[in-house]
Amino acid sequence: MRQLLVSLCVSISAMLAAPASAATLDLAPNADWELRVFEDKCRMIRTFGEGEDAVTLWIEKAGTGRFFNLTVIGHPFRNPYGARVSIGFLPGETISRGYVSVLSSTGRPALSLFGVSAISFEKERETAAIGQSSAESVDLTASDHAMAAPEVIRQRHDAIEAIEFSGALVQKVSLATGGMAAVFARLDDCSEALPWRRANIASGTGDEARAAATNGEREWARQIQMNYPAYLLSERAQGTVGVQVQVNPQGRASFCEILEFTGAPGLNDAACLAMLRHARFHPALDRDGNTVWGSYRTRVTYRIN
Repeated sequence: MRQLLVSLCVSISAMLAAPASAATLDLAPNADWELRVFEDKCRMIRTFGEGEDAVTLWIEKAGTGRFFNLTVIGHPFRNPYGARVSIGFLPGETISRGYVSVLSSTGRPALSLFGVSAISFEKERETAAIGQSSAESVDLTASDHAMAAPEVIRQRHDAIEAIEFSGALVQKVSLATGGMAAVFARLDDCSEALPWRRANIASGTGDEARAAATNGEREWARQIQMNYPAYLLSERAQGTVGVQVQVNPQGRASFCEILEFTGAPGLNDAACLAMLRHARFHPALDRDGNTVWGSYRTRVTYRIN
């Protein structure tokens, strides 16, 4: 696994957020979960609420690790302010972390979070680094997931009643998901089949098979170095993010997922967003020399001198 080092020495004032409304927008589901399968990922989709308050929830994975990407789309997520959003898989604890604010392809406001986990274990809580709050600092690795029995994980997923969002929002939003064990099981089953489908695409009998490899890494690594999140710089937050990107036949990163991370979860968003925007690759080749889907792993280290 390669490693990129993001090292900056900057002083930036912290962003201040106004308090959100105390009222909660409680949204019930208006459709069943739907699985959609792409070349590079699997996505579970469900919609909540009606009319202007309607919200679409995406949960995406490309592997069977504990982390997933989460996106919520709809008017309640318009005009976020401040550096953090709070997310809780109730009745579990709520975590304050960074987010990416974007527009969907149809122009609806959306929030995306990379490297989310629906369960946590007390042993994973770590003392905050200099300038960090305990809510923002965690120490999670992909191997921790295997230390819990599958039945324990299933029970915790099934105990989920709702996903709650607050912090950067005009109004707190709660999505009544109900138990999610079946949701994550379907995602894992789908994700586990993705390499098999890519292997079928990469059929052939020649000698030209090649994994995806970096292209112009020095230049795009410099771009990643320039995107150290300002609010985490102001808090002197540091950490390392292990990422895996799916590389399309054109040599672009099409999907990014978190494999492991230490430090502030907000660095997950920065690392994945930067890889998707800037990373370039020589695409994978099958044994006949045809460009095919591939994947690439690396670690991005954020360090302040």
